[in-house]
Amino acid sequence: MYLFKSLPEFKFKFEGEKKWDRLFSSLNETNKMRDNIFYNNTDSLIIIKTNLNMSGSKFEGHKRYMDIYYILEGESEIEINLKKNLELYKQYEDITDTEYYTGKGEKINLKKGCILVAEINEAIKFLKDENTQKIVVKLTVE
Repeated sequence: MYLFKSLPEFKFKFEGEKKWDRLFSSLNETNKMRDNIFYNNTDSLIIIKTNLNMSGSKFEGHKRYMDIYYILEGESEIEINLKKNLELYKQYEDITDTEYYTGKGEKINLKKGCILVAEINEAIKFLKDENTQKIVVKLTVE
């Protein structure tokens, strides 16, 4: 997991790598995005701007895509843990690139401007996510 307090801090860490530069290019266009519509920038990146509540009872993990959450307005509380420390609830589905887990994790409060990167060895669960405007990115690990 990577947690950044701002977009410049995030860029400083990853700028210069091709897949991350594609992401930064897309983030520069978020003011043009309509809410709740998926956009993709090649097969390596899927992005959505949304204020939909993502709270759930299960941890969600992936094998092909990292999850990146950028909080634009409001705040969210998440719980995150390594998959190996959680109990598998639902087997991996290749079509959706998702698997679900139960258990406990580290609670993190994401405030406006924060960016969280959840890697493929981790699973995440939103605990509180009401009225939060955010960018959700699925970025390939390949």
